[in-house]
Amino acid sequence: MKNVYHYTKGYCIGQILLAKQIEPMTKGELPGDNLVWLTREETYPRTALPAIPELPETLMMNQLQQRQPVDLLKVAEMVGGVWRFVFDAGRHPQIKSWYGSYQRNKYVKTPFGQVAERLARQVGDQVDYWAVAQGPLSIVGARLQQLTPQGWVDRVSLFKQQGELMLEEFGGVNTTKIINDSIRMRRVLFG
Repeated sequence: MKNVYHYTKGYCIGQILLAKQIEPMTKGELPGDNLVWLTREETYPRTALPAIPELPETLMMNQLQQRQPVDLLKVAEMVGGVWRFVFDAGRHPQIKSWYGSYQRNKYVKTPFGQVAERLARQVGDQVDYWAVAQGPLSIVGARLQQLTPQGWVDRVSLFKQQGELMLEEFGGVNTTKIINDSIRMRRVLFG
């Protein structure tokens, strides 16, 4: 496993950057252990797409009936951007390949787990590319990328230097603006 990605929406970026970690799915959202989900796929997994009624191709039922291309730039307009954290799996030992993991062995024994993997395959997601991290996953040592019309673009690199968290911003990006825009979008969408 080399690079693995955690895909997310713009309205989530602010919370992640402020916390300096990606919080796991909670037990109320999925059965089983608290996991941060990642993949080696170069594009946003269809099973992780937000369901946007104005973009029917994002709805899982439509993807199951007929695989349709999803315009992620249109999705980005609706959710404050499409983003991903890039992790070097070799530098983050808590990231484990999904196949062979304790978590998968436990998860696929549940009806929910069996259905989730089957659905992912049916819509074209690469289940064998999945990876997980148990508990919160630090973003120190990761890069934040944003999807643009030109493709994925590095925006921020997070690293430690002499024990201090450092940010390297690329292309004139301002991390404070990213955080503020994210928080504003979250308020607009969820009140």
